Amino acid sequence: MVEELRILDGHTLFDTDAHYVIPRYQRAYAWEDKEIGQLIDDINDIDIDSAENYYIGSLIVSKVQGKADTYEVVDGQQRLTTLFLLLQYLVSEGALEGELGKTLSFDCRPNSNYTLARIQKILDDKIDDESAVEQPIVNGIRAIRQKFEEKSGLNRADFVSRLAHVVLYRIEVPEHTDLNRYFEIMNTRGEQLEQHDILKAQLMGYLNDRGEQEFFSKIWNACSDMTGYQIRSEVVSVGSHKAFLMPVHLDPSTHTCVSHSTRSRFNSTSLPPHSAGISTSLAYHAAPI
Repeated sequence: MVEELRILDGHTLFDTDAHYVIPRYQRAYAWEDKEIGQLIDDINDIDIDSAENYYIGSLIVSKVQGKADTYEVVDGQQRLTTLFLLLQYLVSEGALEGELGKTLSFDCRPNSNYTLARIQKILDDKIDDESAVEQPIVNGIRAIRQKFEEKSGLNRADFVSRLAHVVLYRIEVPEHTDLNRYFEIMNTRGEQLEQHDILKAQLMGYLNDRGEQEFFSKIWNACSDMTGYQIRSEVVSVGSHKAFLMPVHLDPSTHTCVSHSTRSRFNSTSLPPHSAGISTSLAYHAAPI
């Protein structure tokens, strides 16, 4: 099923009954100044007097069974999230009326959801808890504000008028589609994903239980979080599943791992399958408890 979605048509794309969920196998928000600036420039180049639509791309989704008007975003989440941030900025500046609601969320990424719910506070430089926000999203909204403040020829009112011409194709994949495999195929053709993101999607394809998928995703995200390069141990738990993450350094010359907490050594070639490495020198050993 293919449907045309207008970004702005009396209401915004995010003022409808539809709810979009970024699934756990997707990467976090990653667009930076270049991609964000290009999107804004593309919209700003629309002929404001033209009656033609401007097609901004496609949004590949899967209808979530048992939840009315809820869609998993299989492809297009970077653009969708940026549009959400862009509309939030225009609301904060008074160029656009209304509230965007909670129609966009991330599965298993509480920091991302915490940040999306507080975009207006972030724009007012009133962040409650710096450690709880998802920094790439904060960077994204600030990049949007900077773009409008620094670029001549960017009039907010005219930009909103141009948004009325912008159309996004929402394409719904057939029921029972293997979303992990579909996601892998869609993204191996482009440069949006890193290889480890594709690997994550492949591994999650072997897990059928939702609890196990969530547990795996939390361990993966904890192992890949290098914010501030903090060496720490932590317990990750989802329901009855628990694991202790122990940071270790890999010594390639001796093929051993050194634990930061115990200073003990063990053979890196004998790490169990549930161990996840995140660089050639630092890893997390995930032990079930």
